[in-house]
Amino acid sequence: MHRRVVHFSPWHRGLMLAAIIIGVFAWGFWLGRVSTPQQASVRTLQQDVTKKQATVKKAAPALAASVDEAAQADLDNTLSKLDFSGTALIIRGGRIIASRASGLADAATNRPNTLDTMYQIDSMQKNLTAGLVMNQIVAGKLSFDTRLGQFFPRLAQEPLTVADALHMASGLAIKGVLTVPYTGDANLVAANVDQMAYRPNLRGTFVYTPVNYLLLAGITEQLSGQSYEAQFKAQYIDRLHLQHTAMAYALDGAKTAATGYRDGKYKTPQSPTKDRMHAELGTGQVFMSAADLYRTERALVTGKLFGGDRTRLYQQGVRYSGGFYIHPDYYRTNGVGYGFYSTFRITPDGQNAVVLMSNVQNDSMTALGQAVTGLMARYGLAGTTGAQAQSGQSQAASGRNQPTGGRSQAKSSRVGASATPVQRQAAR
Repeated sequence: MHRRVVHFSPWHRGLMLAAIIIGVFAWGFWLGRVSTPQQASVRTLQQDVTKKQATVKKAAPALAASVDEAAQADLDNTLSKLDFSGTALIIRGGRIIASRASGLADAATNRPNTLDTMYQIDSMQKNLTAGLVMNQIVAGKLSFDTRLGQFFPRLAQEPLTVADALHMASGLAIKGVLTVPYTGDANLVAANVDQMAYRPNLRGTFVYTPVNYLLLAGITEQLSGQSYEAQFKAQYIDRLHLQHTAMAYALDGAKTAATGYRDGKYKTPQSPTKDRMHAELGTGQVFMSAADLYRTERALVTGKLFGGDRTRLYQQGVRYSGGFYIHPDYYRTNGVGYGFYSTFRITPDGQNAVVLMSNVQNDSMTALGQAVTGLMARYGLAGTTGAQAQSGQSQAASGRNQPTGGRSQAKSSRVGASATPVQRQAAR
């Protein structure tokens, strides 16, 4: 019996070899799919998801609304005449009685402003810094009479106190915003301390000098052992469950953040560097929505966040205290710079307020400031008239010619006395 010998051509032998190799790889892939490490990876992913879900912050409670048709019509009519770009709220009795959002948050993408849009609050941040200072006072680590020299050796021989800084009546000053390559808050504060000037003859006189609040921010970091950002997050974002608040240097493309412009036609967008935003430590580096701003300011002025006696924090009889301009029956704060303009008034009980936040910084600021003063008088606080209204108007006008992000000085007055003639103009 003869066996039949099968001869394979080189082509057939190559095809069989390829099939064997493919089979080996398929077998290895199948083993990998059913192996233990793959299962462990799935369990780890599930644990991470569960942890993330557990740490998600609760949604911010919506502000109660009770629309006043007259107030709404007044707000719309007033701001439409001024070609307003931004968000505005009128709050009475803790409820929104009128609101408006108009214009573009970002012209490049044609994205409109909404009630949730975040704007840079600039100098409004100073009263939030004062709130962090108050935390340390309530904790017994600090007092209004503690000397600044306890924290800054350069001032060891000077009588300057925490209260002096809160009133911007320390006599300390520095030109503009000292912007250095950012390597940490401590280094930034040290650079400011090294370059600031001290004029003893101006101690006790209000002069708008933001470096006072940068020093206060540095003090809270020394006492708490935490960065300013960590304190801010714990005190405000986490405790109040804020959903539309962020540091300016960490926006990371936030969809609700507005771009600031230097003209009403959105032709000159502003884009400050991260070094510049870090340089505004405690003084102008936060984005917030109008509702988040009101809820935070209400919690501050009512003492909800820190308790304790607020008499010296918001001291009557001085022009400026705790980040607010102090009026007999309301507090006022403004923010101007980097293409943004915001102004805010609130009664000491936190129940009545007018919030205006714009992403256009131009000549309309004067008229907008006047409009907010009038709205506060009509719907928030009947006593906001006469000399008080004029004060609000002049404050809005003062930022008109300020360079983007720059800081000019303010009107000066002897603490506890009537205002003296204008020594410097306020922009922020």
